[in-house]
Amino acid sequence: MHQRVLRKLDKEVAKSDKTEHKTGFSSEKKSFTKELCSLAKNKAFILLTFALSGLYFIVTGVQYWLPDYLKTVLKIDPVAANLFYSIMSLCAPVLGVVIGGIIISKLGGYNDIRAQKSLMVMGGFAVLAALPIPFLDTFWVFGICIWVLLFFGGAIVPPLIGVMINSVGEYQKASANSISNSL
Repeated sequence: MHQRVLRKLDKEVAKSDKTEHKTGFSSEKKSFTKELCSLAKNKAFILLTFALSGLYFIVTGVQYWLPDYLKTVLKIDPVAANLFYSIMSLCAPVLGVVIGGIIISKLGGYNDIRAQKSLMVMGGFAVLAALPIPFLDTFWVFGICIWVLLFFGGAIVPPLIGVMINSVGEYQKASANSISNSL
């Protein structure tokens, strides 16, 4: 029995090798193209990928410009600005990831509707914290808003990735994860 299965697999591998050498394309590349087209038709996957890309873009921009903004706009001492930046960039997102994961787990995991609604609430808190930032000239109020923004941004990343990966078929999870991370 096992020998028949092995012979059949060997024949299929040999056939795909011949096809690859003749055409320059393997059957794996064709199936990946089909998977890519299938993922492109999955609205939930596309929207969640764009949401994660936007979140990464905003957090990266905040973390890149924060020290300069503190020094030039809020006139904070460069040493204090760098210390604030270091503490803020490490503590808020890490605590957000840990506490957000605990909250989502207590609500039944990222597939539970209550957890998905709490993701919307956490995202709303991040947006509300970001809105007044350009208009603030007080360092401590600015610092609290940045901390809340980074905290809730960190809190929604792991569950959002879980919802995104779970929105695709079982056979597409690896491809979906690699594609979403490359965008």
